[in-house]
Amino acid sequence: MNTRITELDFDQIKNNFKDYLASQTQFKDYNFEGSGLNILLDVLAYNTHYQSFYANMVSNEMFLDSAVLRDSVVSIAKHLGYTTRSTRAATATVNVSTVDGTVEVPATDPGTLEKGSVFETKKDNITYYFTSVDNVKYAADGLGNWVARDVEIKEGQMTSSSYIMNSQDKDQKYIIPSNTIDTSTIEIRVQTSITDQSGVDDSWLLSSDFNILNSNSQVYFLQEVENGQFEIYFGDGMVGRSPVDGNLITVTYISTNGAVANNIGNADSSTNRSFTYVNQPIWDTSVITSSVGGEAPETIESIKYMAPRFYQSQGRAVTIEDYKTIITSQFSDIESVYVWGGEDNDPPVYGKVFLSVKPISGVSLSPGQKLAMQQELKRNKAIAGILPEVIDPDYNYIKVGADVYYNPDNTGTSATTIKQNIIDNILNYGDTQLEKFERDLRFKDLINLIEDTDIGIVKSNISLQLEKRLVPVFSAANPYTLIYGNALFHPHDGHESIMTSSEFTYVDGRGNIRTNAYLKDDGKGRISTMYTNNKGKARYVVKEQGTISYDTGKITLDNFFPIASSLETYIKICVVPAMKNLSGLRNQILIIDKHDSDSTDINVIQHTSYENSINSVVGNTPQSS
Repeated sequence: MNTRITELDFDQIKNNFKDYLASQTQFKDYNFEGSGLNILLDVLAYNTHYQSFYANMVSNEMFLDSAVLRDSVVSIAKHLGYTTRSTRAATATVNVSTVDGTVEVPATDPGTLEKGSVFETKKDNITYYFTSVDNVKYAADGLGNWVARDVEIKEGQMTSSSYIMNSQDKDQKYIIPSNTIDTSTIEIRVQTSITDQSGVDDSWLLSSDFNILNSNSQVYFLQEVENGQFEIYFGDGMVGRSPVDGNLITVTYISTNGAVANNIGNADSSTNRSFTYVNQPIWDTSVITSSVGGEAPETIESIKYMAPRFYQSQGRAVTIEDYKTIITSQFSDIESVYVWGGEDNDPPVYGKVFLSVKPISGVSLSPGQKLAMQQELKRNKAIAGILPEVIDPDYNYIKVGADVYYNPDNTGTSATTIKQNIIDNILNYGDTQLEKFERDLRFKDLINLIEDTDIGIVKSNISLQLEKRLVPVFSAANPYTLIYGNALFHPHDGHESIMTSSEFTYVDGRGNIRTNAYLKDDGKGRISTMYTNNKGKARYVVKEQGTISYDTGKITLDNFFPIASSLETYIKICVVPAMKNLSGLRNQILIIDKHDSDSTDINVIQHTSYENSINSVVGNTPQSS
């Protein structure tokens, strides 16, 4: 009898053993269940089962697609030349100013705000420490004080680890003893020995391209090892310089808490500062940009996605996918990237490539982040003659309105609770299905989402609006163009206005200040600035302020001159789309703003059937919320 070896289940393995033994003359008519041999068969089956499971796991961990252990995924990614992204520190920008000077008697020049200066802050009653990453000189502000401007600080405290080079120790490794390190903050210096400090002023750089290295290149290499820690290693003396015996290697870095320190500084004010300079607590530390960019270590899923694409790009930016891979792998706080060539731009700009980047925290990158991306691509990645330009995403805000009818006989949930559940589902749909490039709103999915919220819901009527947020230059006449990326509702010329806006302040031709001005179209493609008088009548402030193209969803405002807005910094301009399925052009992102209460307008109404309405008592009022 041939032994079957295809089964991997324990019981099947044991039965195969029994069938094999029963086929032998020595064990013919033997009762395996009631004998001591049954125990031996259990042991054999368990051993076989363990071995098959182990072999299966080993084979799975050999391939990037099937590996489940982080160490395995990281190891395979190394073969593709990919270095995993470490924890990233939240980064803020501040100005540090003395407060003890006067105009008549200037304060003494403090000199330089040293790299490694510590700043203290609190979030949710937890204390965090930020560290400056560069030396910044103080400059007089003309008011008797000295200011260190645009100081970049990262969450975490600066730490150092030292090693002595010993070529006789074949197992020597330079492993940084922290699994919360931000590898972008690593600085390495190599001095001749413990007593000889020559060379300590020269910083060794992280190598990004083997092709440009020689025997004198002062570079180091980086790789993730076990337990989420990182190992530093050096060249062999031919490709990259190698330290020699007795050299003292000092590694300085910042260990950080990652994403939890994001968004510190949003509420900073002159009377309530977010940061305190630990060395000089009475000095003023004002926030220029709040903390962003904090991030956890790269996930297994991200490594699996990025490693093969990084290998495919070969470290150069040529195709659109190359640019996406480089930006996503080398910079933190990136949620979505869209890239297009200058020849595809409107209007065309030859010799450029445009990148639009949506960060994880906030809606746009800081000027410093955009500049860093452009410089990295231009200097090290992009081909000659191509200039990269990073621009902000173009957001299309969606407003969802719905009349939802429910039958209270079919559910024990109140109208108020149903309404809140619907709002929560809509906002969650925006978070998970939209808010990235190349994501569309499918109206059927939205209907199902709303009507499946509760078993008592009978039907719904849903409406959608698209909203742009215009940030004008107040008290200055400028042209503005808004592109909604979708055709707008326009059944015929002269149809009622499909456009509304938030109120703003405008001066009419007679010099009257209208604080309740708004924009409105006339159904024929013309836009005017209007206001409502004290009799409730709409009157012109500026007739024919601009135009609206219903076919393309493009609005143009000419010499628009608002002097203030009811929303302080921007003006909402809403239109009704022609179709229920919504999409975005190029770098547009559809978003349902969970921070704006106007993004949803839900009415939950008790449904009354025809039969019930006949039998109902006059005076009953439908319940709604």
